Amino acid sequence: MRSVALLALLVLACDGVITPGPGSPAVEPLPIDPDPEPGPSRVERACMTRTVATQPLRRLTFDQYQHTLARLFGSLSSRVLPGTRFPPTTVVRGFSADAENNTVNTEQSNAIEDEAERIASLMLADPQPYLRGLMPSCTLSTPATDAQIDACIDAFISSFASAAYRRPSTAAERAIAKQVFTEVRPDQGATKAFIAVVQYLVQSPALLYRVERGAGAAPLQGLLELTDHELASRLAFLFTDGPPDAELSAAADRGELRTKEQLAAQARRLMTSPAFLPTAAGFLRDWLHLYEARAGKDTMLFPRYTAQVVQSLEREPVEALRWVLERSDGKLSTLLGGASLPVDGTLASYYGVAAPGAGWEPTALPNRRGLLTRASVMAALAMPAQTGTIHRGNFFRGEVLCEPSLTLPANVDISTPLMGTSNLPTARERLAPTTTSSTCRGCHVQINPLGLALEGYDPVGQYRTTENGAPIDTSGSVDVGAGLTPFQTGEELAALLADGKKVRDCYARQWFRNSVGRIEMPEDACSIATLQEAFETSGGDLGAVLVAVTQLDTFLYRRSPE
Repeated sequence: MRSVALLALLVLACDGVITPGPGSPAVEPLPIDPDPEPGPSRVERACMTRTVATQPLRRLTFDQYQHTLARLFGSLSSRVLPGTRFPPTTVVRGFSADAENNTVNTEQSNAIEDEAERIASLMLADPQPYLRGLMPSCTLSTPATDAQIDACIDAFISSFASAAYRRPSTAAERAIAKQVFTEVRPDQGATKAFIAVVQYLVQSPALLYRVERGAGAAPLQGLLELTDHELASRLAFLFTDGPPDAELSAAADRGELRTKEQLAAQARRLMTSPAFLPTAAGFLRDWLHLYEARAGKDTMLFPRYTAQVVQSLEREPVEALRWVLERSDGKLSTLLGGASLPVDGTLASYYGVAAPGAGWEPTALPNRRGLLTRASVMAALAMPAQTGTIHRGNFFRGEVLCEPSLTLPANVDISTPLMGTSNLPTARERLAPTTTSSTCRGCHVQINPLGLALEGYDPVGQYRTTENGAPIDTSGSVDVGAGLTPFQTGEELAALLADGKKVRDCYARQWFRNSVGRIEMPEDACSIATLQEAFETSGGDLGAVLVAVTQLDTFLYRRSPE
């Protein structure tokens, strides 16, 4: 039986009042607003005033910095990338690229400096390949002479700085880099001075941060249009999680990113890039909290949860997304509620079905629908030895339905509500007091039904019908946009969620959050409503929602400085 101490850790008691918790934004997520009949549509109401919120300054994530180095060093990146000291991105809430997940403290600042020094040390140990690789248009002997490097340094600074900054470098920026060269050159020679310039550029603020100065006043009052290169960067980071490729940079150079049609065309092109699937899978990882799977499971209780299974579970969401985008209809409803999604031989055995043959092939699994009830998601949202009923339920209502967050009031004692039920066999019985207590029920009548519906999946995501020898009741009801609808199993819940308008609206909202790197503000109401309508009109097409992001005011403009 579960101990009272363990159960107490899972109880979230609250009085039903929605209040921001520690570190939460001052503004709650905007509620999903169904269209009333008759009257103006949701979009018409939201867009009566068109503006955008102030955009935070975002530092590159760990992955974005790695992708930037790969672009800058080209074939030499295999030497540069291993052993990085760049600070890792830790998702606290939201998405990896959110501004609040990539702040810089003293330790991280030191790590960024250490990374630049590490790269310089690699170059110093064997400079000739870097001289030739980074200055391909120069004629260099073996070894390169100081005079040859002197003749090429200005051209190198211009091209490398522009690539690093994702836009044409300014004369002032080039002068600073040249000053680094001229200060090192007299005492240490041209080769070390060249390496010092590289060391400076790979840690420069213009590379590390996604700086946007704007191109001038926009048609909407109080907003600035973005430059072509700023729009190119927004496109590149949204679709490939890295800097613009050569074609996108060239389009920006030619001024061919000024219309919505041009942006949409580039968006569709980037979705055919090899970098797109990993980027979209990264969105799934953050949205579904798959990073929580890093917490270890109790292998004594779950011996089938082997390292090989874990490896396949990590790939499962990526392969599901790949199959939906490349081989199926590209719809959210198929990803979240499809009868068949891919498994490999390892997961076929884990799920108890026949192996599909070589590689990953779509396979129907009993008692499951879509990705939400697959073991990769269920195990990630569970505790090491418990299912985490409340955690799962709170996740689904907050991240899949985008309901306003519920926060535990500071004055609630969580050590006593379950004292009388801790020895009962099932989670529904043990958690019953949370829906009857006056201090708990305000939140738990909203959280528990979703979590209890998923009790049919144990802490490592395997299907079960009993707990501690007692039958599990997974029935409940949920509102996915058409009022409360009953369900009997987790499979039925997943099917309802997959076809629910609230889920489609929430998915679009999550992509909005990912694109701006923050939680939404009241000023974003027009952009969010417009995105949700575009996604709905597309029938829930996964690609259409991304193209629609590039057409929003929040993508096209930035707010003027006060």
